[in-house]
Amino acid sequence: MNVMNATAVSGRSTFNVGSTGGAAKKDASSVEGEFLKYAKMSPMERMRASILKGMKMTEEQLAALPQSERTKIEDQIKEQIKKMKAGNDKKGQLIDMSA
Repeated sequence: MNVMNATAVSGRSTFNVGSTGGAAKKDASSVEGEFLKYAKMSPMERMRASILKGMKMTEEQLAALPQSERTKIEDQIKEQIKKMKAGNDKKGQLIDMSA
């Protein structure tokens, strides 16, 4: 939320427009951080992140699972990546067209 302050100085009015706090800056920096993190990923890492997102899971949640469950999910991820690669007969990067 922006705040506008008006001040009368020597018959002139000045207006200062500014932010009400750090909340907007935090939101902007977290969005920027998320974008930069995604931009630095390889295409394979992006595919993996997309698949995990579809499973409503993060890397941290996956790492916290018992080994047997994690192995099953890792196998599912590998299969989905194989399917995505097989369905992409065109040259170039693999992309997520779900958006």
